[in-house]
Formats: sequence, C-alpha cells, structure tokens
Amino acid sequence: MKSKSFRSKKNLSSVADYQLKKTIVSEANDTIGVPVPYNSFQEQVVYLVNEERERFGIAPLMIDLKLSEVANLKAADMRDNNYFSHYSPQYGTPFEMLRSFGINYQYGAENIAAGYLTPQEVFEGWKNSPGHYASMLDPNYKYTGVGYAEGLNSNEYKAYWVQLFTG
Repeated sequence: MKSKSFRSKKNLSSVADYQLKKTIVSEANDTIGVPVPYNSFQEQVVYLVNEERERFGIAPLMIDLKLSEVANLKAADMRDNNYFSHYSPQYGTPFEMLRSFGINYQYGAENIAAGYLTPQEVFEGWKNSPGHYASMLDPNYKYTGVGYAEGLNSNEYKAYWVQLFTG
C-alpha cells in the first residue's frame, strides 16, 4: 500500500442520475452509497467489499464518481493497450494518474485484476490476495471507484478490473 500526503479537494461529477434512482447521497453531494439493487458490475463489487468491511466493523466505502471515472479509464487502457500492470504506459503509476485527474488524497491504493468474469469472482480473487485484501479492509480508505472493461477478441483476458481507494 502506498500513501501520499495531499489535502482532500472535492472535484467530482454530478450525481443527479443517482438521485433519481433514490440512491443515498452523502452530505458533500459528490459521492454515493451503493444502491440496492445495484445497477452495475462496479456497484456490485463495492457492495461485496462493503459487506466484508462490515464483518470487521469497518465503515463502508462511498463511491466517488471521479474515482470511478478514472478506474474505468485505467481498465479500458489495460484492455486497449493489451497490458496488465499497475503502471500504465499512458498514465504512469496509479498515483500519477490520480493526480493528473485532479484527485487529491492522503491515502491511496489500486487493486487490478484480469480474466474474472463476474463481480463475485473478482472480489474473491482480491479477497484471496493478502495485499489486495488489505486494501479492501484498510480503515484509512473512505472512497472507492471501480472500473470494468470487457476484453476484446485480441486481448489475453476477457475482462479487466480496477478498484481505486482514497482516504
């Protein structure tokens, strides 16, 4: 896990669509809770992670819409450029990528996965990896964004996943 010292700055997208779906919106109005039933693979991953955090008495993660956008970009980047790594040839390290998109944080982490076809499978994969599991359960993280990109015929993997955490 890596951490960086930055002051938190709110720089996030509108949540109007989520409000229409009666999703829980935080006081800051830049993050959302996980809607149930969830509307996407990404929301299902956050739901599973939050269930696991609840088992240990850890506060749930809020979905940060900007983090979700960046996570989706990273998943698509891995797919489009046919690589699997925390380092992106286009964006650099996860932390360089977060900064380049104006995301400020004190603590940050990235989980990546490829080949898992469902949210349950990727959650189990991360749960069975000590480093990834530690990121999911770290109480310093308050916000998350999950990215998913379906693989192309030319890719080694059929799916690419990214989960970003900040606090």
